[in-house]
Amino acid sequence: MSGIVKKSFNNPDEVRSPDKANVHVCDLGGVAAAKMVLQPGWSWSTCIKPVVGGESCQASLVLPFTCTTIFVSLFSIIFLLTCGH
Repeated sequence: MSGIVKKSFNNPDEVRSPDKANVHVCDLGGVAAAKMVLQPGWSWSTCIKPVVGGESCQASLVLPFTCTTIFVSLFSIIFLLTCGH
């Protein structure tokens, strides 16, 4: 990738709507950036796994987020992430 790519999630290249989620995807010259808005009750295992298969998420992720509190379950370990900490 050369140069700087400027995109807005207000005008995404792709919009995905899996169960209990809304995902706006912007292509940044071969690297995808996604903004996910998750509804209460969302979990990877019940909302995404049936679509993609496999036992765990295979995507490489960088997770900046805006929230009050989020619970993340990764490989049977549950993390509690609270913004500002």
